[in-house]
Amino acid sequence: LYWLLPRIELLLALQALSVAATGWAALRLATGKARERSAVLIGVIFLSPLFPVLATVDLRPLVFILPGSLWVMVALRERRVFLALVAALFTLSAREEAPYVLLAMIPWSLWENRNGGSRWVEGTLALVAMGGWICMDWWWSGADNIRTTMNLDGVVTAIGSGERPLFR
Repeated sequence: LYWLLPRIELLLALQALSVAATGWAALRLATGKARERSAVLIGVIFLSPLFPVLATVDLRPLVFILPGSLWVMVALRERRVFLALVAALFTLSAREEAPYVLLAMIPWSLWENRNGGSRWVEGTLALVAMGGWICMDWWWSGADNIRTTMNLDGVVTAIGSGERPLFR
């Protein structure tokens, strides 16, 4: 969308929509399978002082990882493969750290659904997250901006020889 209308106002509006989608997913997670939405619960989630701060203070790319991540959690809880796929792809489009966030949800889901049943949702999420990691690591950024170093042996040698301090 930014290519069509390259204005900061559009990015802030998209960020506000992202925060609203996060609230909707949080409400869905909070109500669980009961689907009972009380006015108090809606107020607690949507009238939280955190929401206007996240939506309007300034542009933060990390905010865009929140709705996808929470919708993946909804999909894992409700065992919805297509929702997990779409939400995971949205999450992957937000940040370089997204594959790690998505992979970290799988153990929670396995524990949450430990009484048996299909593992298609976790499998789909694992494949999408691994695909995102491969794309990020091999083709795009190489994840250099989220790693501390590409050459751990070289850093250890430099610290050991005194060429580089242990703490900067």
